[in-house]
Amino acid sequence: MKVDLLPAAGSQVYARVRAKQHQAAIRLWIPDYFDAHSNASAFAWNDGKSSTVAGLNGWQIPELNKATLAAVAEPDPAKRLGLYKTMQETLLQHSPYVFIDQGKTQIVVRDNVKGYQQGLNADMVWYDNVTK
Repeated sequence: MKVDLLPAAGSQVYARVRAKQHQAAIRLWIPDYFDAHSNASAFAWNDGKSSTVAGLNGWQIPELNKATLAAVAEPDPAKRLGLYKTMQETLLQHSPYVFIDQGKTQIVVRDNVKGYQQGLNADMVWYDNVTK
């Protein structure tokens, strides 16, 4: 297999993906919120109308749509976790996605600054535990 990588600005990549003019794309992903449904609704859910990751890539397993709805509605935490775990395993085995890396934000603070924790993105920083 030969792959030609075409470097582009993020805006160009996302425009091509949204227009479904791509064969493959290397993209960044972070969940919108800390819950398994943020990933499931993006990677497993494709109702043919939504602009989820699955939808933008024209990929669908109807059983995963049903599983996504069942998992988000499951009130028992252990059962819910099991449903999402099964969905994750199905995605890893049968989806077109290749997860190649995970970003890491480097943060530098002075020695006398304590309690700072950086979340996944700039919106996920809580300063109430920071002391100096």
